[in-house]
Amino acid sequence: MINQLKHTIKVFDHTHPDRVAIFVFDWSSAHEGFVENALNVHYMNVNPGNKQRWLCDTVIPFSNPDPAPGEEDTRGQVQKMCFLDDHHKPELRGKPKGMKIVLQEHKSVWDKYTALCNECGATVVRKCTPCTKSQSHKDAECRIMLAEAAGQEGAPSAEDVIDAHGAPSVAPPTSDDEWCCMECVLSLQEDF
Repeated sequence: MINQLKHTIKVFDHTHPDRVAIFVFDWSSAHEGFVENALNVHYMNVNPGNKQRWLCDTVIPFSNPDPAPGEEDTRGQVQKMCFLDDHHKPELRGKPKGMKIVLQEHKSVWDKYTALCNECGATVVRKCTPCTKSQSHKDAECRIMLAEAAGQEGAPSAEDVIDAHGAPSVAPPTSDDEWCCMECVLSLQEDF
């Protein structure tokens, strides 16, 4: 890529000796390049062990909610992402913890999330229904809402719009409710 860039600049300089060029490049594909042990919810299972990556240790963010009165303040504590080799359950020794245990160790975050679930009668889930929708489906729903708000009759359904634009692809969660599922809650942590 760099060689192509150098070549492009040389060609431009040769063909336009008295001009100045501004080249703009979209390097967005590089944004997907995480190191193998990066703290990323997509690398984790809900439960410990099984096939999931070993992630780097972290420090629980100070920006977490305040703990409930009488509860331990876990903010600022080092968080190991794997069970210690002397864990009381031999089958978990050295295994990755999983999303649920990591959130439970972020004590005030887990307490807030489960309280919100209890308030609205929801269950604790890895990924909620809105977060599992593809970006195409979310865009289609938005267009339909805008069309309905503008008073257009006979607006197409989300499925009709998706069928017209091809099959949906998997997209990262973009739910309006940031505390909707474990993936969203954990991904909101400053260290993830």
